[in-house]
Formats: sequence, C-alpha cells, structure tokens
Amino acid sequence: GGIVASPDQPDEALHGLHRAAALAFALVWADGDTVANTNEAYALASCSGCQTVAVAFQVVLIVGEANVVVPENVAAAVNYSCVQCVTAALATQLVVTLSGPLTSESTAELATLWREISAFGAAIEGVPLSELQDRLSDYERRILAIVQKDPAWVAPATGGSSTPTAG
Repeated sequence: GGIVASPDQPDEALHGLHRAAALAFALVWADGDTVANTNEAYALASCSGCQTVAVAFQVVLIVGEANVVVPENVAAAVNYSCVQCVTAALATQLVVTLSGPLTSESTAELATLWREISAFGAAIEGVPLSELQDRLSDYERRILAIVQKDPAWVAPATGGSSTPTAG
C-alpha cells in the first residue's frame, strides 16, 4: 500500500501554516508462492510555509515457503517552488519468514504491540520528525523480539537479511 501527503488547507492552529500528514500502517500475513508487497510514502509540496509528512510502516510476515520474495519499499519527498517548507517521507518495511503460524502466545503479544503501534499512528502529527525513525525502529525491534522467540521463526539464509529496510 502507499500514502500521499500534500498540503492544501491552512491549519489555523499553526497561524496560517499549511500542514499535511498522511500515514499508512499495515500488518500483512503472506502465505502464497510469491510475495511482492509494496510499501510507499510520498510527501509532495509546492507552497510557502508548509509542512508535509508521509509515513508508511509495513510488516510482512511470510508464513511457509515462498519461492519469489520481492518486496518494494519506497519513500519520496518532493518540493517544488517551496519557501520555508519542510517535506519528509519515511517508508519502513519489515519482512520476516515463518515456518508456520505463530503460537497463540506470540500472536497475542503481536496483537497487543500492534494496538500500541496503531495508537502511535493515530497521534503521529504530534511526533517531531527527529523522533519518527527512532520510534519505528523500536517497533521493528520489538516485533522481531516476539517472532524470533517463536518456534515458527526462520533465520535468514546466507545472503539474506532480517534487517529492516527503510527508505
């Protein structure tokens, strides 16, 4: 999935500043032969005194064996003729392979954490840009801690990586 943010209406709380924020958070369970999930964040601005932020956070849990795994993670922040504006895009995608379903305990832990992540997403406009990446990286670490202790965890093969990709 993807998300686009572009300012159009003044935010009166910011005394006329145009502000736009968009976010997409997704937890995806993939169990097919091909896994080709796309995670995109686009922040576009052409204005004066504006702030545009797009954040896309996607976790893909591959259950079983997939023969083709080609996830895409894209972030683009574009300014055109901007004066005193901030434009930022952050796309974070974590792809993990599991041999089968998670245990009920791990599933419950993941659900609890995902509720916390969703609450963070609902209040993201109040989070300074400097903290966004750190918060998302912390969520990635916590998700990995849950799945890595589960019997279904599959360690990455040589040449692979369990390291999250951020763009």
